[in-house]
Amino acid sequence: MTRTTDMPVVGDMLLSGATSVGAGNPVSGRPVKKTFQADLVGTGAAASVIIEGSNTGSGWVTLAQIDLTTASPSDGFYYETPLAYIRARVSAISGTGAAVSCGMGS
Repeated sequence: MTRTTDMPVVGDMLLSGATSVGAGNPVSGRPVKKTFQADLVGTGAAASVIIEGSNTGSGWVTLAQIDLTTASPSDGFYYETPLAYIRARVSAISGTGAAVSCGMGS
């Protein structure tokens, strides 16, 4: 996990250059108000990123899904949740050199 503090907000990288299906490490879900942004690179690339939350660190629930393509390589959303843990999970990824990153700011 990379934590950035040089912006007006504090941020966590949930995924950094992920190239295969799987979940990133969970981070603290506090504070409650968060923004999420996912970015995709690659040729003919497509990916789906699921943002999940949990109060126990297991039994994850889906908060949102971000679908990315080469034509639309960046997307995000705002969410308010009091869940203790947040993580991003790549549910699908394809294309030459496809890699996805996802950050959370609060």
